[in-house]
Amino acid sequence: MRGSGLSLAFLLLLSPACTTRDRDGKGVPRPELPVPYAVINSSPGPDGGSTRVVVIPRTLVTLDGMDALARQLWYDTREERSAIVLVYTDSMAARLRPRALSGALTPVEASLHDRHLVGSYRREKEDNLIDVAPDGAASDSASRYRIVLPRIAAGS
Repeated sequence: MRGSGLSLAFLLLLSPACTTRDRDGKGVPRPELPVPYAVINSSPGPDGGSTRVVVIPRTLVTLDGMDALARQLWYDTREERSAIVLVYTDSMAARLRPRALSGALTPVEASLHDRHLVGSYRREKEDNLIDVAPDGAASDSASRYRIVLPRIAAGS
């Protein structure tokens, strides 16, 4: 029993995600490869964090692609207290976001907006996750999924 605990600790120390080389000063793992995204809009959040609207290539809307994106966003927002990132696959749809919030979209614009809103990343005190709707915000719940990333304790 004692040996198995030691083996587990040894494996954790050797795991690439746990080495100091692969983490920044806040304990956030560096992504293996950068994930491309374009920031369309960024605004300060109410608690010192930020809210962003980003656009990604449609080819990233896979389980592995969205996991990689979530890890990239985690790393890119590590200095902020919290982060909310809305993920689109079309820049025109992303630019409709302010009007969508106010309910001022035409039916055609609303369809474009909802079809291309494919995810929302949230990192707060208790959460570090991305919700994905691969077929857009209006898709049925059967195609949606959530990727939960580990939380890093304060002071890590």
